[in-house]
Amino acid sequence: MPGRKRLSTRALFYVALLLACALALGACSTEPPPPAESVSAVKLAVDADGLYEVSAAALLEVGFDLAGTPRDALSLTVGGAPVAFEVTGSGRDAALRFEGLRLGPDAHTPRNVYWLRRDGAEQPASAAQPAPQPTATPAGPRISTLRLEQDLQYDTLAERSEDRWHWQNLFAPTTVEIPFELSGLAPGEGELRVYVIARSSAPVDPDHRLLFSINGTLVHDAAWDGPGPKLILADIPAGILKEGANTLTLNAPGDTGAPADLVQLHWIEVAHPRTGDAAKKPGPVAVIQPATSGSLPNWEGGADLVIVTVPQFREALKPLVEAREKQGLRVAVLDVEQVYDAFTYGRTDPRAIQMLMRHAREKWTAPAPRYLLLAGDASYDPLGNTKGVEADLVPTQDVRTNFSGWTGSDVWYALPNDGATTMPAFAVGRFPAQTAEQLAVMVRKTLAYEAEGGELGWRSRAVLVADNDEPAFAEETAEFARELTAKQSERITIEGDGANARDALKRAFADGAGLVGYFGHGSVTLWGKENVFDVEEAGKLRNERLPIVFTVTCLSGFFEHPSTVSLGETFLRQENGGSVAALVPSSAAVLPDQRLLAQGLAQALNDAAPRALGDIVLEAQQSLPQQEGGVREILLTFNLLGDPSMRVRR
Repeated sequence: MPGRKRLSTRALFYVALLLACALALGACSTEPPPPAESVSAVKLAVDADGLYEVSAAALLEVGFDLAGTPRDALSLTVGGAPVAFEVTGSGRDAALRFEGLRLGPDAHTPRNVYWLRRDGAEQPASAAQPAPQPTATPAGPRISTLRLEQDLQYDTLAERSEDRWHWQNLFAPTTVEIPFELSGLAPGEGELRVYVIARSSAPVDPDHRLLFSINGTLVHDAAWDGPGPKLILADIPAGILKEGANTLTLNAPGDTGAPADLVQLHWIEVAHPRTGDAAKKPGPVAVIQPATSGSLPNWEGGADLVIVTVPQFREALKPLVEAREKQGLRVAVLDVEQVYDAFTYGRTDPRAIQMLMRHAREKWTAPAPRYLLLAGDASYDPLGNTKGVEADLVPTQDVRTNFSGWTGSDVWYALPNDGATTMPAFAVGRFPAQTAEQLAVMVRKTLAYEAEGGELGWRSRAVLVADNDEPAFAEETAEFARELTAKQSERITIEGDGANARDALKRAFADGAGLVGYFGHGSVTLWGKENVFDVEEAGKLRNERLPIVFTVTCLSGFFEHPSTVSLGETFLRQENGGSVAALVPSSAAVLPDQRLLAQGLAQALNDAAPRALGDIVLEAQQSLPQQEGGVREILLTFNLLGDPSMRVRR
């Protein structure tokens, strides 16, 4: 056009390029991303002992401005106690350095949590006293101690809770080489400390032998007798340890004459002289976590139902929360991390949930909470040492039992005090979900069960299967049916290969039964040696009428296994059927103890008035004799999988 200059091809190219960058919403921009919202406190999680260094840049990514905060305005604490630290560098190059210590083996997880705060950041208020602190291994002047330890194998039968995890099994004959690095080594003698637990015993004396060599030189020959823990101490002559790479060799020759020599290796320590000016270098990496306020509100108006969950499950829980509030229940939904921050200084610890409930019952607006729902699955492997797929989302408390060793107890959360014979004060249930989808299924099934109308006569039907391995199972099934006067009971005793009982169970789920019970031998994944029902069959269920499952068996509710899904969990997770709830054991036990709970449950189920399932279970629990031993174990290990506030009617 006249009077206007035409743009060159090169100019058009640059115009197009600028437009493309604009359309890409800043994709071509070199501006740094906007900073995170400013925070005054963060948590630093550590899994190992060592010198930790956390950069200002990493802290700024979560909103904590280390570089812009005066040194005297910073504080670092662990378990409520102050920790020494230093800030190196300045500006973007600034970093926080501190000596971090993992928790001891008696903790739920060795992961420790340090709190970094600016002035004015709120301290945890609910825990009355600072928690006990882990301490470094005592050492004399100018001595350094290297600790070698890995938690790779779990022993449910360990006598002490702190001995459940160990490094590896030494089953003679075997030889194991363990490399390690030393720095700042000074001339002089050292010391070797090895903690093991012997897991075998034989008539010969001694029945265990281990030889220890460092860099090819034998430093100790240990022989001892009998099972149990043993701390082996050995001097390391001067000149054997080397700066840098070293190798410890453990040899179990298997030459004692014992038919078996099995020893668990737990940890190793190498103490050695160090140079006076040996400078430590940062080692492991701390995980930066967001921090809550550190205190828990006295929930305005109180709560009847407390739900402890994880953030990714909150959306799936909304329909349940809304339904309970419409029914007139006061509901408090808390993230488990918030509970840890308030009661155990951010450390993952089941005691935090127990402390929460005791706090709520004492401090919140009355009446006190009646129900606790743990919305999420648990695992005895919170750090994933075994690489299992079942994560520890909302933990359970492990208790030691005579037949199964350590196993999960959700009932423990309801104990109002630490007395040996105290009874639960409220009802506890769990949705054993690993995903939001699984939890949504459990919520949907619960609400559908409550909303179901029409003819409900099927709920007055009980289908009870008895194992034929011992006559006592059939006798107890008959006794349970006699006590259960409110239901029409159909009793089936396993015959032959179990096909009769298997078919009866399938019909019970398909046609509808208010209660499905099994009395007999079982395991985590199946009922009866004939395999009358297992997780595979449960996964195939397609039943609209959802029963409540009750078992007088072993381990069918062992929900905290990190890689094996229990039968009880499978019933609840099944999307198109299964059960709406299950009262199932996480341990092995004997029938005389289990039958007491069965009798109490039958009597509680006879109440014709609509009641919450948790109230029914709590009545059965409180009917047990207040005594220790096997009956106490039954009380603690028969856990309710399902919502304790769910209304049950016939």
